[in-house]
Amino acid sequence: MKNSKWNRVFMGSFDYSATEVIMLKMRLYSWRLFRIAPLLWILGGCAHHARVEKPIRALVVADLLRDQSVRRGYLESFSAKLKMGYESPKQNVSGKGRLVGKYPQLFRLELRDPLGRLHYVLIQNGASVTAHYPRNQQAVKESASGKKYFERILGAPVSFDEIVALAAGVLPTKWEKAPVLNWGWDKEAGAYRAEFVLAKERLTVWVDSANTAIQSLRLETPNGPVTAEYQDREPCCDTKTAFYLGYEVRIRLDRQESSVNVTWDALGKPTQDFAASVFEFVPADKDKVIEIH
Repeated sequence: MKNSKWNRVFMGSFDYSATEVIMLKMRLYSWRLFRIAPLLWILGGCAHHARVEKPIRALVVADLLRDQSVRRGYLESFSAKLKMGYESPKQNVSGKGRLVGKYPQLFRLELRDPLGRLHYVLIQNGASVTAHYPRNQQAVKESASGKKYFERILGAPVSFDEIVALAAGVLPTKWEKAPVLNWGWDKEAGAYRAEFVLAKERLTVWVDSANTAIQSLRLETPNGPVTAEYQDREPCCDTKTAFYLGYEVRIRLDRQESSVNVTWDALGKPTQDFAASVFEFVPADKDKVIEIH
């Protein structure tokens, strides 16, 4: 419905001064690079990733599980600079900003437009998720970890903590204790392949034999497949148990023709503990809050 209050959340008009227009044009080139990054990412991947015929290192399932444990431990308190965007037939949201959190239930994402103005905030505090559009003076609240919100944005009930986990190369929490049904070398993919099954879902993960990082995965769900691919895998975070992070990440929901694109600029530890207010949403006087059920 074109005139529903839900759609009006995303339909604010933005007026720019002459100075802002000049600044916008100056930054437009770098901004467009981020928006077309998925295409460049695909072309680049085709150009320089040769097939690995044999494992660079012999890995066992325990190596993958150890790497996952290190990643989850690091995300227990983190601060990141990144570029992030959602793309779907219904709605596009993108920007450059910060993501802070305490995995798996506390997160705050802030994205800014090319002029550096805050235009999108998403806060998860347990099951409560709020998406705030400051320039529109609108906010959307729900209590299903983001699944109801992202079902409207991406077309499938994906929680925000699952998006964060996948972006960092971490299997979402419900898969942590799932048994590995198969493990072996996949010559066609040039990676180790692990298969997991939970209820009606099947997860296949391909693991880089050089660094134990996930290079791609495919999750079969009743709502259609979810795939994730990780490029520019480099050492991250300068710790004794450093892991390799895919700095360019693309998560796709094929049936819904939607995707989440993440470019990590920096991932590190906060200089001090987060105040509880970081993960709380307090609307401004003129903000209109819409609750979805």
